[in-house]
Amino acid sequence: MGCAWTNLRKQHGRGRAERGMEPRRSWVMAAFLPLLLLGAPWVSVPELPTTPDTLEPGPLVGMAVVITLDTHWTSEAWNSLREDGMEPLRQLTPNKVLGWDMEATPALAGTWDVTAYEGGAEYRAALASGPFAEHRVVLEPRLPHTVQQRVFGVLSDARLIPEWIRIPTSGSPLPAALLISTPEAVEWWWPSIESAPGIRWVEPVLETKARNDVAASIMERGATSSHPAWLYGIDGSGIVIANADSG
Repeated sequence: MGCAWTNLRKQHGRGRAERGMEPRRSWVMAAFLPLLLLGAPWVSVPELPTTPDTLEPGPLVGMAVVITLDTHWTSEAWNSLREDGMEPLRQLTPNKVLGWDMEATPALAGTWDVTAYEGGAEYRAALASGPFAEHRVVLEPRLPHTVQQRVFGVLSDARLIPEWIRIPTSGSPLPAALLISTPEAVEWWWPSIESAPGIRWVEPVLETKARNDVAASIMERGATSSHPAWLYGIDGSGIVIANADSG
């Protein structure tokens, strides 16, 4: 009994000691809290990443020009255009090249016969009747990337919702291409992009499907209406044909 009473007194005393420490802990935290707040500005805090701004197409840089030679074009003459600030795009005739003058100064007549290009975008109509929900926009080959972005901005301003489908690397002869949404007839949106510099042609996106049966009918009787050879069992069943194309 005496031992149990002694243990009870020890536990009671320990509880009083712990309760006595609680005010001391509160006092210590209250004393150090202002010091922590004063020292906070001196602590290096990692900066939060910023959201990059959307790049807006800048003003059009340069202009399309036609460079004419007295003779035919050579690779040396083609490459020398870049030394004078002009990017050759494509050859129009044996002695004429379409280029992009980055300085927009066709007054380089002292070295080259340069004139402003007066052509515009070409609309390549399809045999099928429209309207077409989508069109493909093909730009001039070797067009500088800054001009490509400007064309993208022109299509966006026309509310055609452009989307890149091919962006060639710098120096590639392949043209860049975009896909635009055209729910309205071509007469509604074509005037807004017809004169946009850098566009070579625009064409409707058509449905693609196999026409092997049509090709077979043409091969059999020169028409697309029937397959007389198939009626005699000559339909290619059980026959393997190998075709090699060297290119």
